[in-house]
Amino acid sequence: MARLTLITFILVQVYFCRGFDFGFRSVPPSTNDTSVGAVLQCAEILTDDQSDHNRDSREITEMTIYRRSCGDGEQWKHLARVSTATPTEDRVADGRRISGELTKRQAKITVRFLKAVDYAEAEFSCVTVFGDINGQNTVVKSYVGRQNPSELEPHFDNKDQVIASDSKPLSAMTGHSPAFMEVKQLLSSLWQKLNCMEKRFEDSAKRDDKLEEELEGLKSGVTDKINNLGSSISNHIESSRNGLEDRLDRLENRLEDKISEPSLREPYEAGNTNSQNTTNYRLNLLFDSVQSTQTTLKEIHDQVKVAATCSSSGNNSKLASGTDSFSTIKNDLLASLESLRPVCAGKASVYVDEFFDVLGTGKKEWRLAFRGTAYNNVKIYPAYIHGTGIPVDVEPGCKQFNHSLPCTNHYRNRDAFENWSNIDEVLLAVFNKGQMVKRIVFNGHGSTLTSWYEASRLVLSSWSDMKTQSHNIFSIEGETRPQYMRRFFINHDYTTCDKFRGWFFVGEADDGGCIMDKTIARPFIQFAAGNSMAVWQSSDVARADAFGVFLKYD
Repeated sequence: MARLTLITFILVQVYFCRGFDFGFRSVPPSTNDTSVGAVLQCAEILTDDQSDHNRDSREITEMTIYRRSCGDGEQWKHLARVSTATPTEDRVADGRRISGELTKRQAKITVRFLKAVDYAEAEFSCVTVFGDINGQNTVVKSYVGRQNPSELEPHFDNKDQVIASDSKPLSAMTGHSPAFMEVKQLLSSLWQKLNCMEKRFEDSAKRDDKLEEELEGLKSGVTDKINNLGSSISNHIESSRNGLEDRLDRLENRLEDKISEPSLREPYEAGNTNSQNTTNYRLNLLFDSVQSTQTTLKEIHDQVKVAATCSSSGNNSKLASGTDSFSTIKNDLLASLESLRPVCAGKASVYVDEFFDVLGTGKKEWRLAFRGTAYNNVKIYPAYIHGTGIPVDVEPGCKQFNHSLPCTNHYRNRDAFENWSNIDEVLLAVFNKGQMVKRIVFNGHGSTLTSWYEASRLVLSSWSDMKTQSHNIFSIEGETRPQYMRRFFINHDYTTCDKFRGWFFVGEADDGGCIMDKTIARPFIQFAAGNSMAVWQSSDVARADAFGVFLKYD
């Protein structure tokens, strides 16, 4: 039986190895890719000189190339494979370009190495598997590399069906001694490396020469640019200085014109004068009253002295003490009044009515509950809910919208918020440059300071489609994700930053998630400029400088 197996193995070797080839190939000089350092190729062709019966009973079922290096602990690793299941392979991975193809009669795998470390210190084994009509396999393994291995055994599946196996180096099958083949392969590899190094040195020398030329040109160009830049900077600074001086002059002239305009100065001065006169009048009345009281006290004091002559000494001391107390109180009151005169004379309060005729009906029936001011870097939502960031004394200009007085804060009418009841309607009005540009009226019956802002309470709107279109967000709290933070948000849908649409919101995110959310100062008040909803990131939207929440009571 052992002899039969040996004879079968010899016949298989003669049959299969006549068309077998495995080894390194020189890089084709015609290739345009200079990055390829070496080419490893394993090829198997079943010759046609056998009988038709023998030829048809054998076919190639698998070809695999394995690799191992000194650093791999003598462990073979799979490098490339073609089989009947995957007859082709074409990929680039880890500095290797691998291509392969398998048919019943021939198989070929080519590996192009881009890095010398992958082939200079490595061993390679090509394993070819043949199958017959009886389901039994024959394995041929060949080897190239830096030394003859003591054991060539890359793993192979289905070993129970192998009837013959060859583990000899390729050199043993080519008629040369192993030492000769090893030296030949080493010299071939060295020759390829030398050719590659020579070409790279030539390329490097050419690149160095070109780099020196470019550096000289760059040096000359940089010198010219520095000179031009210095001259340009000087001219730009001079031009900017002249421009700033002109702008300051124009600004000064405009301020002088504004100050001299009676329409801007007279209302405030008139209110200031009237308020000051009223304060002085009241102080004079109070002072006269105290003076009158002083006269009365003096009369009482004189009468006490007369009565003291007719009473005992104990009662005299009590009366004297009482009159002295009256005199002390009188003197303190007079001193306080005198100290108030210069203070009140220089100050006059500006009275601002809480109720407005917002809709032009001729009735001041809308009470201002909240004003949101753009670009003051105080967040809207906490200011509306809790009054956060709003000073105790807010400028009078923040309690109205006509731009006659300056405003840098939000305004929250504390009494209106703490007594949120008996409300007929709530109005949200959007203002720009002192003019109302958009409005929404809500049903206020049974509402709270947040529930009034709902789609179900909508009565009328400047946007014709707000009542007919759907809303995915309609609330004061709005969008709460940190990168968006859109309050008083009335939105239609969410798609992408450049497509989603809506009607109104106040942005207060520190770093906006969309381009439209990125501004230098916050909050910003954004609205659809037309009569219907708009794409937020488009020219169909505009920004306002303030908005107000007004209440109309039953």
